[in-house]
Amino acid sequence: MLLVELGSIIDGVDGELARLRFQFTKTGQWLDTVADDLGNIAYSVGIAANLQLAGVTWAVPLAACALVSIVITQSTQYFLIARVYRSGDLAAIPWAFQSTEFLSRGTRGFFETVATTVPKLLKRDAALTIFLVCAIVGRLDVVLVVFCGGALTFFAVFWFQFFRRGIASIRAQRALG
Repeated sequence: MLLVELGSIIDGVDGELARLRFQFTKTGQWLDTVADDLGNIAYSVGIAANLQLAGVTWAVPLAACALVSIVITQSTQYFLIARVYRSGDLAAIPWAFQSTEFLSRGTRGFFETVATTVPKLLKRDAALTIFLVCAIVGRLDVVLVVFCGGALTFFAVFWFQFFRRGIASIRAQRALG
């Protein structure tokens, strides 16, 4: 868990340095995106396997359900950033709640503040820090439940946003070029 946290910190620093130095590339964006997703999959499989070996029988089925939702959602996002938004960065999808546009917009009241703050708290770096604390206190079951709950929530929110705003945005993007 400490190595995962350290890797996340190095990943964040690497990305920020690339942006500050204008040394970012589409290939680098893709490597970062795919590496994060593969890391998330490996992380959850490892936790589920550990819990299964400890006798927690619900761990593997719960993780499998979350992993199916991750694969479906991420495959769709990969298609969108490659074919529609011509990027390697998931933040290029303007209507998705993890987009740069969504996360940087101003807030006007309590509900909008919550709507823009919660996705920031659900980002990988914040979640991994919380998971590290849970692991230190011996609660991998909490980590798996929260991870899977987050994956399933992201799945639902992504598809809600896709049908609400995404289809129109994709049509507009294709009309532009």
